[in-house]
Amino acid sequence: MKIEVRAVGADGPLAFKTFTDTRTVYAWDRVLAKARFVRVTLPGEKRKLSAAEVKVFVRDLTGTLCTDKTCAGGRCVCADAACSRQACKCGPDRVGPDGDCAFNPLRDWRYLPLQTHGPHASWDKAKWAELRAELKANQNPKLCKPAYGFSGLIGSGGRGAGLASTLHFLGGQLSEGYNQKRAAVFGGIFNYAGTKHCKAKGMFGDFDCYFKHLAGGGCLGLKQQLRKRYKPPAVRKEQPNRCPIGRLCNDVSHFRTVPKKYEEQGLFWWRTAMVAYLLAPNREMEEILQLERLKAEIGFAGKVIGVHVRHGDACHTTDRKGRCKGLAYYLPEIRVLAERYNTKKVFLATDDQKVVDQARKLSGEFKFIFINFNRGVLNNKNQIEYRKNLWDGSNDHGFGILKSSLMDLLLLAECDYLVLHNLSNMSRLALELAAARLQRVPPFISVDGPWCNHWKMCRS
Repeated sequence: MKIEVRAVGADGPLAFKTFTDTRTVYAWDRVLAKARFVRVTLPGEKRKLSAAEVKVFVRDLTGTLCTDKTCAGGRCVCADAACSRQACKCGPDRVGPDGDCAFNPLRDWRYLPLQTHGPHASWDKAKWAELRAELKANQNPKLCKPAYGFSGLIGSGGRGAGLASTLHFLGGQLSEGYNQKRAAVFGGIFNYAGTKHCKAKGMFGDFDCYFKHLAGGGCLGLKQQLRKRYKPPAVRKEQPNRCPIGRLCNDVSHFRTVPKKYEEQGLFWWRTAMVAYLLAPNREMEEILQLERLKAEIGFAGKVIGVHVRHGDACHTTDRKGRCKGLAYYLPEIRVLAERYNTKKVFLATDDQKVVDQARKLSGEFKFIFINFNRGVLNNKNQIEYRKNLWDGSNDHGFGILKSSLMDLLLLAECDYLVLHNLSNMSRLALELAAARLQRVPPFISVDGPWCNHWKMCRS
């Protein structure tokens, strides 16, 4: 297959580019030609080309091209004191460093900006710092009265579901505490802390076994009181795996609201701030993970494309059954990012050893890097939260799963570009953490739908 793209002026073609491989987006950047038209052709007899969309980006060097039409997702504002130049200021949940505000994370599957470094007008760093300070103060009061105490989590027995979905759920509780001006204090059982490692520390089931205190200061005592009084929710014998915490099992309406003070920043910004505050490994966990040493060992340096391929439990048991993609499905998207951003290095985060083996065979096209760990423990069709032998405190198999999951997640968040499986909470969490680190939305492609704002599976 060969596709030709030509920039055409009044007197004929000025420049052209030919593509010969398969991908979903064909990008031709930095074309220095004063063209009047763009022609896309598929050479050969009886061939038909169907293009879903053709976008032409023009750099506004003079600051005179901003109009209501070119800035549909925001408004034109003065870019200097004399207002001789104008720029597009994006509205809530609109992003676009290339002079427009076309990208909407609640709707779009791809974000491929030309500008990937430097200041980003769509992300208010001052507001971000202000919110972080407010969260810290709210979650660490001298006197923990009144507090927003809760014990139940999603998942079987109210102990949590998958790691990323549970973290997203906790992020919702954190924002509820902020909205009520009360510290969110978790006093229940976190399944991933039901390990021999945490039991030996006297922190069986305690979220703080791995992460910095969700609620500190005067609230540490309240947390211990809640944990002592904690009684697991009643579980029906006929439905032992059903979420037992009532309304919050399905109601995600509180994930859709943004406090008035931060409305202009948008929902993606707000939810990203919640999980970025929440997901902070404590000092002991940082020493266990040794991320910098790990990066050096696997060659994680330079510009890196992060790819998340999920094939584990939820791909066989939930609404995601039959919807998880193989590595071949990701390759066209990896090619788009590799050419557009000039890199061949790909960090592969996957729970399937077969995907790692397939990647090794593609060393001629890409340089795949990945974490070496026993993925066999993840090769199970039962959802991980239902495997009680992992979380009864008798062994550290669950601790190993927690470590490898955090390593994959945190390294995905350090990638420059992402190819994601947005039906998965893990992919969405990686996107949010990457945006928090960069203070802008990173270039990304999702193979199965846009980002969504809660802990349940997104609907594409």
